[in-house]
Amino acid sequence: MKIFKGIRFKTSKSIGKPPWIDSALKCADLSLKILSCVAILVGGYWTYHIFDVGGGSDWMINLDMQTEVLPYDESFRLLVVHVHSKNPRNVSFKFRPKDGRYDLTFRKFVVLKENQVGDEDFGTVLNTVNLMPEDGIVWAPYAEFDDMRVLLVRKGIVVGVNAALHVNPDDDRDNDREDYVAVSRIVSIQ
Repeated sequence: MKIFKGIRFKTSKSIGKPPWIDSALKCADLSLKILSCVAILVGGYWTYHIFDVGGGSDWMINLDMQTEVLPYDESFRLLVVHVHSKNPRNVSFKFRPKDGRYDLTFRKFVVLKENQVGDEDFGTVLNTVNLMPEDGIVWAPYAEFDDMRVLLVRKGIVVGVNAALHVNPDDDRDNDREDYVAVSRIVSIQ
């Protein structure tokens, strides 16, 4: 027996260390193996959740719009529209002209009657602009774009502005199905 700071330990003859260290090392080794297996299972579940259940490979674009009316002359005004698009996901999204369309539509609102409800498709179309470049758009993860267009309009009307991104699915199971995201604003031209 050896005395270590006043405490007596039985030592292992081959190693020269206390016998309880061998059992502690075996327990620590087993614990680390079990924790490694748990970490692999948790990582696998997280990957499954993000990319299958959470739709990690699906597209998601957030649209926002800002409008401004600027003077042009006595009877006309410039309607300036900024369409902001953002990819909030950590995967890139490629959008080509064959995948759908990305339009900006200007409508002159007709006079509403009392308690009549209008929506973004209400009124006469003044102009429709294709915001899709010929070679398409690639939204990298967390990327933002700003598309600006200007329309010359007569003073004293109300204009509805609608930006919509329509995406057709790749599968042939349902050709009538499409996904879309849109943003609308109503602007009084004074």
